Amino acid sequence: MEEDGRGAGANEALGIKGVSVYNQNKYILGIIRRIKYYKLRVFLIYLINKLNLQNTKEILLELDNTLDVMSKSNYIQYKTVFFNLKLYYKNMEEHIKNII
Repeated sequence: MEEDGRGAGANEALGIKGVSVYNQNKYILGIIRRIKYYKLRVFLIYLINKLNLQNTKEILLELDNTLDVMSKSNYIQYKTVFFNLKLYYKNMEEHIKNII
């Protein structure tokens, strides 16, 4: 879940599908309050209040779809993160050596 542009940029750079949650509304709180699991309910309410969420229904649907796709692909996006980090590090290292 991307809380702001920094999270979106990091996910994009690492090749991860993100779910944007910034600038969203609070109308889903009534539904969340019906969740049986108290700790999950408290966490979701905290998260929504903390992020000042709007369009929460769409976010939850997108999150559900994203998690479904990730699960079906055996989380391949996350398996490539380490490879991408090594590649970016190597490229930056060469760039810095050329500057010095």
